[in-house]
Amino acid sequence: MTRLDTDYMPPPPPPPPPPTHPPLPPPVENVIVKPYVPAAVSSGKPSRKTQTPLTSVKSFTIASLQQYTNSFSQENFIGESMLGSVYRAQLPNGKLLAVKKLDKRTAEQQKENEFIELVNNIDQIRHANVVELMGYCAEHGQRLLIYEYCSGGSLQDALHSDDEFKRKLSWNARVRMALGAARA
Repeated sequence: MTRLDTDYMPPPPPPPPPPTHPPLPPPVENVIVKPYVPAAVSSGKPSRKTQTPLTSVKSFTIASLQQYTNSFSQENFIGESMLGSVYRAQLPNGKLLAVKKLDKRTAEQQKENEFIELVNNIDQIRHANVVELMGYCAEHGQRLLIYEYCSGGSLQDALHSDDEFKRKLSWNARVRMALGAARA
């Protein structure tokens, strides 16, 4: 470039200012995240007909669950959970399931669309150490969740029962279990 060229050329534009980022919010200790649920399920409007969940789990009838659990007999009783009683169920093909029958108070407080939303959310959880949801039942004011049967008991049993299995669990193993479940 010659001096003549620089005399007739306008100066280059100034560089753009550095990008400004909004200030980061203060750290939060506890965050509540509500998963996205399609409007058809979470609209909150009562429906006159039973809503069908948008999941791959099967809808069971009370009659079929009574048959598979021998009318929720004591011989098929597995234990109590925070939400209700758990029973062993055997399908005609021999497959075993665990049926969690939510207690009356919980079932009465929960509207059907809220229960269907719960089923949808549970169905999204996929992890090797989390028992898979196989189905649900929402008939006659009752709420039941059907899981694959786990013969080794629950995580609650492993962490809090006074048997040999609990004593064998190191703190490192417990932390790994907790982290794995949290990631699910």
